[in-house]
Amino acid sequence: MFLRRLAFAFALVVILSAGLTLIGWWLHIEFFTRLRPNWPAMVPLTASGFLLAGWSILSLIISIRSAHTAHIHRLWKYSSIISAILVSLVAAAGFIANRFGIKAIQFLDFSTLVYLDIQGPDEHAPGTAINFFLLSGALLAFHLRSVWLLTFLSVPCQLLGWLGITRYVYGGQPLSPYAGMALHTAASFIALAAALIFLRTDRGLARLLCDSSYGGVIVRQLLLPALILPYSMGWLLLSLNSIGWPGLEASVSILVILSVFIFSCLIWYSAHTLARLEQEKKTAQAELLESREHSEAIINTAIDAIITINTQGIIESFSPSAEKMFGYRSAEVIGHKVNILMPDSYAREHDDYLTNYLQTGEKKIIGRGREVTALRRDGTEFPAELAVTEVRSGDYRRFAGFIRDISSQKEAFERMLMLETTIETMLEGIQIIDPDWRYVYVNASAARQGRTIPSVLIGRSILECYPGIEETPLFAAMQSVMRSREPGQLENEFKFHDGSSNWFALSIEPDQAGILIRSVDITGRRSAEKKLLKLNAELEERIAQRTTELVSTNRELESFSYSVSHDLRAPLRAIDGFCRALVEDFSDDLPDAARHYTARILRGADRMGQLIDDLLRYSRLNRAALQLTNIDMNWLLHDVLEDLDYKNKNINWHIHDLPNCYGDRVLLTQVWLNLISNAIKFSAKVENPEITIGYEKSESRMIEYFVKDNGVGFDMRHVQKTFGMFQRLHRMEEFEGNGVGLAIVQRVIHRLSGEVRAVGALNAGAKFTFTLPEQSSDTE
Repeated sequence: MFLRRLAFAFALVVILSAGLTLIGWWLHIEFFTRLRPNWPAMVPLTASGFLLAGWSILSLIISIRSAHTAHIHRLWKYSSIISAILVSLVAAAGFIANRFGIKAIQFLDFSTLVYLDIQGPDEHAPGTAINFFLLSGALLAFHLRSVWLLTFLSVPCQLLGWLGITRYVYGGQPLSPYAGMALHTAASFIALAAALIFLRTDRGLARLLCDSSYGGVIVRQLLLPALILPYSMGWLLLSLNSIGWPGLEASVSILVILSVFIFSCLIWYSAHTLARLEQEKKTAQAELLESREHSEAIINTAIDAIITINTQGIIESFSPSAEKMFGYRSAEVIGHKVNILMPDSYAREHDDYLTNYLQTGEKKIIGRGREVTALRRDGTEFPAELAVTEVRSGDYRRFAGFIRDISSQKEAFERMLMLETTIETMLEGIQIIDPDWRYVYVNASAARQGRTIPSVLIGRSILECYPGIEETPLFAAMQSVMRSREPGQLENEFKFHDGSSNWFALSIEPDQAGILIRSVDITGRRSAEKKLLKLNAELEERIAQRTTELVSTNRELESFSYSVSHDLRAPLRAIDGFCRALVEDFSDDLPDAARHYTARILRGADRMGQLIDDLLRYSRLNRAALQLTNIDMNWLLHDVLEDLDYKNKNINWHIHDLPNCYGDRVLLTQVWLNLISNAIKFSAKVENPEITIGYEKSESRMIEYFVKDNGVGFDMRHVQKTFGMFQRLHRMEEFEGNGVGLAIVQRVIHRLSGEVRAVGALNAGAKFTFTLPEQSSDTE
């Protein structure tokens, strides 16, 4: 930027000098045209050329500055090109005048003849025309972006200018016919050629002047002394010789010594500068390395993913957090388009954003945070927050993206919205009251319970909304929770302004904002409770009445049992006794038919007696109190089998070791006795009778005991009759019995909270299973 400003200043000074020269010719001011008497003057044609050349460079600089505004840029660029072409025409005019001996040109109606820059009245300066050719060519080369041509034309232009200046420094005649020109003409050529070189800071000679490398530092240190010191030493020696000291040989010696000394000092100074720069470079590299390590440590430990891309959207770096977030390793994505981290729809949009920013500078993403959708390696999409910043390193541009996975925040936000919706729509009322007793929050249910709307309550004091509430137990409970920060509960009858009231179950809890009150309308429940209390009272009255009736029924049942036991047995015994007496006393006189009838009478009386005993036993099962205890089922079964004299029966017994249970010993003895007796009876007619007694463990805390035989079995279509009172599946002629035994088994097991079932098939045996609770650990 400094060289560009310097070029602008050079062009402005040249334009000013040329303008003053034209004014000098117009107003006959000799100082403006030739600086000193007898020095060559800058003729109007030359001044016009400098005006055009200076304007061309100024237009060029302005067009560079307006690069972002296309139409202004083109306007100044065309102005510069036209001015450069006009400069070449000025050069051609000067060359023609010099070549063909045209001594004068009438210009701008000047009253005098104006000549090209000359050294004397008869000598012309062709170097001016040549330099204008070089200068116009250099201007056009700049527009053609040809740096080597620009340099090739600018440097000779400057050399001819320096040759022109030497005459004024050392006196005498020009060193060449092409070097004779006015002092400000030579200076103007040097300035304009330098300005063109200075404008190309990206390439060419000016690039080294701007470079921060060692070469740039040395050039900036040595260029100015190299231009000034030789001229100064030459001028000093000529000045000394003009006064007769110290002579030609001594002057040459002094010039050599001074040159050696000065250039030695410059070399030493340059070496010192290089050493200092080297040390500064090492220090800077160490600091850069430390800063880089620090930056890498920050990047490697950052929670957010950090990704850098170039202007083509190619990934250049991929932080460890990005690897975890996207599922890629850095080596898999570096060098690829950043689009692989986006869904297809967003990838196209991203490319458009990047292209638009690079072309127009319009920021839609850069420097702004926004929510985007990112794509993991496994194809899953997730919401992310993206912030992009531009990073410039010289002319190189890259973009750094900072990405944060906001899936959890989105889920939390959605849960919060869901919770808020739930709170607003829930049947339970929610109120939050601050320490000043003002409503902070009221949901729809709470407002509905209070027969109002939330906006009427929020921000107002509960004391204002419900005057007199401070005298109620509800307010006392609220004060207690507000002070102690301990939750409390109560049921409160709330009276409304119209005199009606409702009952509410309240839960009062401390909250950051004050207290939170949850309320449920229990008016219906309280009414139901009153009805229930009334029903309970009526039910208790009915139970007492039914209990009295049951006691009376039990007494009647006991009386009936007594009648069955005594009144029915008396005639039965008379029938049995007289029948036996008839057989004993008159058996010889009775015919066979009579003896057959008496035998049937005796069997019927005996069976009738057995039925009476079974019926009494069955009826006692419902009245007898249970004596529940833990029972060793193996000992109980052993006693039953001994009573049945099982060893003397022709049966193959399979008896398993049985677990203990919880029940009534007397009743369970009857169960085993009935089931095993049935098994013995119904397997007696098979060739190899077998009876198995065992158990199975169920998933519940119940034990399944079973008695299985290979006897005649039964048809499963009639299984419902198996446990019916006086129900039989076989005829009396086949198997004796009265159909009460299995009914007793079912009644006993049901009283012990168990179940009983039967499985069988005709001529394939039967299996009777009953369940009982396991042994209780609380009962010895």
